[in-house]
Amino acid sequence: MSEPLLDVRDLRVYFSVFRGFVQRMLGGGDAKVHAVDGVTFSIEPREVFGLVGESGCGKTTIAKTLVGLVRPTSGEILFHGKDVTRPNKRALFRLREEIQLIYQDAHAALSPAMSVGEAVADVLRTHGLPSEDGDRVRPESEEALRDAVYSVFDDVGLRPPGFFYDKYPDQLSGGQKQRVVAARVIALRPHLIVADEPVAMLDMSIRARILEFLMDLKARYQLTYLFITHDLATAKFVCDRIAIMYLGRIVEMGPSRTIYADPKHPYTRALLQAIPIPNPERRTKKVLPRGEVPNAVWPPAGCRFHPRCPVALPTCGWEGRDFIALLEERWLSSDLASREAAAGPPDAWKANELVVRRDVARENEKGVEGLVKEIVKEAGGPMAQAVYDIRVEDAQPPDWVAGVSYGLVAALFGGALWGLIAGFGGYVFGIVAVVIGWTVAAAVRRGAERVTPGIVGLGVVLTLLGVFVGDVTGLTIALWRLGFDISIVNVLAAYPIIVAASPGQAAIAYLFGLLGAAVAARRLRREMKEVRSVVVEFRRPDPLGPKEVEDRTVECLLY
Repeated sequence: MSEPLLDVRDLRVYFSVFRGFVQRMLGGGDAKVHAVDGVTFSIEPREVFGLVGESGCGKTTIAKTLVGLVRPTSGEILFHGKDVTRPNKRALFRLREEIQLIYQDAHAALSPAMSVGEAVADVLRTHGLPSEDGDRVRPESEEALRDAVYSVFDDVGLRPPGFFYDKYPDQLSGGQKQRVVAARVIALRPHLIVADEPVAMLDMSIRARILEFLMDLKARYQLTYLFITHDLATAKFVCDRIAIMYLGRIVEMGPSRTIYADPKHPYTRALLQAIPIPNPERRTKKVLPRGEVPNAVWPPAGCRFHPRCPVALPTCGWEGRDFIALLEERWLSSDLASREAAAGPPDAWKANELVVRRDVARENEKGVEGLVKEIVKEAGGPMAQAVYDIRVEDAQPPDWVAGVSYGLVAALFGGALWGLIAGFGGYVFGIVAVVIGWTVAAAVRRGAERVTPGIVGLGVVLTLLGVFVGDVTGLTIALWRLGFDISIVNVLAAYPIIVAASPGQAAIAYLFGLLGAAVAARRLRREMKEVRSVVVEFRRPDPLGPKEVEDRTVECLLY
């Protein structure tokens, strides 16, 4: 078997979710959008490989990664057997002569201030004219450059070329603009063209003509296509092999003919059933996915399609948040919401991977446990079968270290502020620190998982900074009142005196804060004795990976 032209191995592209400074310190700053998550495929020379999936599944991200517009998080991209995953600037320039991208929106891809002839000429002016032996040479003159553009325009069907050279994008139709974009790509004679939904913006009347035009270019120049689309009917018309993507992963991959004749993955079947059938006599009942596409920041465990799959198994990857989704769905009915009010609103449940729990009063634990068992039994299906245990246990104690840390941070803030005012102010801020420490540490019981060691470090740094600023400010004011010359030398010379006098007041302020944290911790311990947790635990999912089924690769536990 010949070496593939393009070989993508375990490609992952994650995008960080921006969070504010305070949110990052409290936790959650490492949240990422899993745009592409472990994609592997290869493309043979002169093959048309289709990448099919609904909007947001990661198709365009893969396209931009291949041409260097997006940096991959991990994985490998081999082109002609060479690693081009993270090319340097010069290698990327050369790579883009070999791999070109046709954008979905041809109008947005063309500059409105540049004629379409100049748009193509600029490409040849930058990269050079392709020669017979495969090298690139600089155009000898502007006339030679214009002749080369005319030749390209003639290849893509923009005739007469001289008529279109000085036209601007707003003077062309959608199909003509798409041909101009194709001309800009073909001018470089690339080996691989990534066509990102090239006909999605076009009318149905000219869509087939553009597809035939792309196939004609393939035959004429021995091109290889990565054809991206959300339309399986279009993919069937042009592709040799197809990969079906869902939420950043390839769920099925194989020859177009067999995938259409006998789809294996439930998501592939759903996509095929979404294709309209003109003949009413051939229409059958459609089984379409339920619900919405999950959030790519927190993708489902196991098979990513299982929350919407009509044939899901108990081992497909059910987890705690699926139980919360069940409660949300049942609460849409006013009758069920009133009957199951004792189970609490969905927001009262906290999910952590395979476990979901809710704190209840000790006297209500049996009633809530029985109601939850009744809800799961009534819901039935694979999710109910995936439940491993429903039990009542002691409520999880809060993170005592975090609770004391919050109180300590509050105390440090109080101690840091004392230097900004004189005398009795340190004690006032110490008392304020007690209240802050008590309140914040008491909130830890509901949000202990959001606590990070960074908040403690932040408190220490701000304390040291605050004490220093307070000391310098107080010292500067004192020197000014005494009539001394205010200068950096005088302030630094007198600073050891104020440092020697400050530890007493600051220590008392810190002591008040620690007292507040201790009182809060004692209060929380007392609360914990009155609270129990109702816990729903799910079975661990079976390992999921690509499997060879007949002549294709399928990622599904049904096989």
